[in-house]
Amino acid sequence: MRSVFLILLFVLLFPIESSAIYKWIDKDGAVHFSDTPPEDKGNIPEIMREIKRFKKDGFDDGKIDTKWMLFNKDNGSFDAKKNSGFLTIESKAKSNIWTSGIFSPIIYQQVDAGMNFTVETKMEYISGGVDKAGFVIWSIFNKNWITFAREENSVHLVTSTRGEIYEEIKKDIPAPAGSEIYLKIEKTDKRIICYFSLNGLDWNYVGDSYLEFDNYINLGFFAASWGDKQASAKFDYFKVY
Repeated sequence: MRSVFLILLFVLLFPIESSAIYKWIDKDGAVHFSDTPPEDKGNIPEIMREIKRFKKDGFDDGKIDTKWMLFNKDNGSFDAKKNSGFLTIESKAKSNIWTSGIFSPIIYQQVDAGMNFTVETKMEYISGGVDKAGFVIWSIFNKNWITFAREENSVHLVTSTRGEIYEEIKKDIPAPAGSEIYLKIEKTDKRIICYFSLNGLDWNYVGDSYLEFDNYINLGFFAASWGDKQASAKFDYFKVY
């Protein structure tokens, strides 16, 4: 009897529903994820407690949080101490992302593919003329990916599916190489929409693309070098909403 009382007390103090994520399908067949059940009481949702979400990071505590995973760490370095308040990524020479595969050092998080989101960062990178750095998002390992990055005096959106480049969008920006720039990605279902800003307030549309997702999405930061010099980039924060 005492054990039953303790269980009931735990449920009252820490209600299970408060941490639940609801997955439900509307009348048009679209899948939704939310913190609360749908208003349509006739639609019985599936409760998912282990769903993965992105977590924001300001890189202010001098260490890389355990929420981040590292990929190709032998091809570069990741440091939250070198530049206080920033995540610094350095890529070894000739460590890039292209049709031959993903070889650049990447720091990323993994979430459920059904989640829609917006992510934003402020970044600065040192260019050797053949480098770029920014966001990378991929789903089917090493095959389907998108990079949205700063490359000298331009921003560059590249989409690859099944190891083949099928779209490239490049826009010049009125800012010198090495200056700060803001990047933002919006995901709605399979659609990826990209923007850049020079002040974090006025956003300029770059382009959008579509990507097939499996169960999970990997998204994070990368630095790439195509030449004989290493690439270096600083990221001020990872904001998600």
